[in-house]
Amino acid sequence: MSTQFGSTKRTLSTGDLVISVSEIFDKLQTTVDPNTLEQLLRDIISERRPQVRPGELITAELINQILAELEALEARIAKLETAGPVVPSGEPVITGLQPSSRVPIQSELRIMGRNFGLPSSNVVTIDGVPVRQFKAGSTDTLLIIDVPLIAGVTEQGKTVILTVSNPQGFSQTSLVIVPAVQTIPTGSLFATLSQSPSEPQLLAGQSYTFVFAVKAFTNMDEAFTLTPTVSTGWAVTIVDSNNAPIPAEIRIPKSDPPAGTIREVRVRVAIPAGPGPGTTAQLKLAVASKLNPTGLRITSGGDTITVGQPPPPPQRVTVSFSAVLKPAGAPAASRDENNVLVIPVTGTTYRVDFSVMNPDPGTYNYVFTPPGGLWTARIEGASSSGVLAANQGALVITSLSAQAGAAPANLILRVVKADDATVFGQFTQPIRLQLAP
Repeated sequence: MSTQFGSTKRTLSTGDLVISVSEIFDKLQTTVDPNTLEQLLRDIISERRPQVRPGELITAELINQILAELEALEARIAKLETAGPVVPSGEPVITGLQPSSRVPIQSELRIMGRNFGLPSSNVVTIDGVPVRQFKAGSTDTLLIIDVPLIAGVTEQGKTVILTVSNPQGFSQTSLVIVPAVQTIPTGSLFATLSQSPSEPQLLAGQSYTFVFAVKAFTNMDEAFTLTPTVSTGWAVTIVDSNNAPIPAEIRIPKSDPPAGTIREVRVRVAIPAGPGPGTTAQLKLAVASKLNPTGLRITSGGDTITVGQPPPPPQRVTVSFSAVLKPAGAPAASRDENNVLVIPVTGTTYRVDFSVMNPDPGTYNYVFTPPGGLWTARIEGASSSGVLAANQGALVITSLSAQAGAAPANLILRVVKADDATVFGQFTQPIRLQLAP
């Protein structure tokens, strides 16, 4: 602790008692020996006394000198109190972090300080995990790194120690690490017709609303684009509960299995006045992630609209395309921008997988309709039926090959509960041969 002397009187003012040095000298000549008197005079003139002995005169100059020394000492103590610990010259010092708290794994972290020297001469550790790669822009006063994978990090965060060491020394601080921020949505999507129009027949010149259930299992919040289509080109629109057109987009939060998240999508189809009774069309809904449109997307299996007939029944079993696998040495097959499965070569058998998600437990039959013509397709193994628990997924494996000249066609997989035909799902996968270059 220091003492404040700023307000102490250190100079003489009008009215103060003043005794001249010569008068003091004259009075002391008869009582003090000449050597002592001479030393006293020198001390007064020099304004500094190393010590004061009992009986000696204390002057204003001496008191002022003492006050000045105390004030100077006070300033030095205050400076030491605010300067912090003394760091040996050359040792690294961490002065700050950016961001300063709740830093996600695999995100950029900036370490501000001094005496880092050549960035490559430093080793940074976070919770004991070393980091030796420094990003562009690192200097003697700034180290830029990506936070490494840290074990035991929960959503609440984990407080860890960050250290910087180099040949000159060592410094450390603490920070809170949180899980990595997901930037690419991944997961699974399902889209099925969940509610059909209540009218007994679909008539030309009328519009009807079909409701689809979009179910998602995703690792992060994401926006999805909606693309409804009718194979005949009839007008189709995404609408709200009042059948007013709305933007063709939905937002789905992060959705963990097994519950996931279900969103309803209302699709309004306008049947033109021209088509006669018996005219059919396929209604489909495509759903695609905005940030990962090729990796996270789904197209409903297709529901047949027939003019003059009742609307298609809702599908309670979700059937969807899963993957296409090539044999060794063969070129890869894939689906194009219109979700048509393109087979690149003839005479080669490709594996085509479908996923099934059912709402009710029981035995389900898999009815596979091959495309015919110059195509060959079948269900592999003993996959013609399966016993499934509620909300249990299953994989149905089929094989597909084409001969030269095979025309575009469809693979159709229908899954029906053995004891209740109203519990079913169907998926129609368009297929074609790759066009010759």
